[in-house]
Amino acid sequence: MKKARQLIRMTGVALVMINHIIIGYGAKLFLSGDRLRRFQNKLVARSTGALLRSIGVKLSVEGGHNYRDGQAYLMVSNHLSWVDPGILANFKPILFVSTIEVKNTPLLGQLAEGGGCVYIERRSREQIREEISMLEGCLRRGFSLMFFPEGTSTNGSTVLPFKRPFFAPALQARCPVLPLVIQLEEIDGEKVTSANRDSVCWYGDMDFGPHIFALAGMKKGVKIRLKVLPEIPITDSTTREELAAKSHAAILENYKPIPEV
Repeated sequence: MKKARQLIRMTGVALVMINHIIIGYGAKLFLSGDRLRRFQNKLVARSTGALLRSIGVKLSVEGGHNYRDGQAYLMVSNHLSWVDPGILANFKPILFVSTIEVKNTPLLGQLAEGGGCVYIERRSREQIREEISMLEGCLRRGFSLMFFPEGTSTNGSTVLPFKRPFFAPALQARCPVLPLVIQLEEIDGEKVTSANRDSVCWYGDMDFGPHIFALAGMKKGVKIRLKVLPEIPITDSTTREELAAKSHAAILENYKPIPEV
């Protein structure tokens, strides 16, 4: 029964991914600039919703009233898994800010490219000003941006310190920062602990293929809660260090670490 469930769900996953990549790349033949980005925003929301359903992820949202429709945000969150971008994109239209490493990762790179992901080279000090200016421009044109300021995914035992440079676009565009918390609630009908977290958390040198295949085999799936926290406004005296510290403190206060057993 488990293998049949995995086969059915992975077939659904494959169809969603193929459809997403074909449509995302095909759109580039007919659209460009902001029109292309808006189309890709809608495509990502639709694709991620179908993907989450295909692998048995059930998502609930708390604090949705903290999001103001029509407002561009720099959105930040803790980072637990490859599932996270799908959770966030399924919540509201966003442009993801990711690294060149993701772009060059087989399959994940094609999915990100088809969805209009914005890439940065975090190891290059020479490019950082140009990249911040590019991200500022996206915010000014009304696109909400999303990035994971921990810089990597984790096992959920805590929230790592936030990297500060890419809070700068919010300052320059005077767009508020919107902190969000991704919380694993239940894994295959059981409470989340260190014993079962690795079936959802994806970090370190874990392989993508076996991980998604194992997740697809769960009978009761995974329950995940997305908590939207109050926005952090920009004032004349706000600094990127302050934004990083305030958003980290807010997320850490509202996140429940996965307990050790």
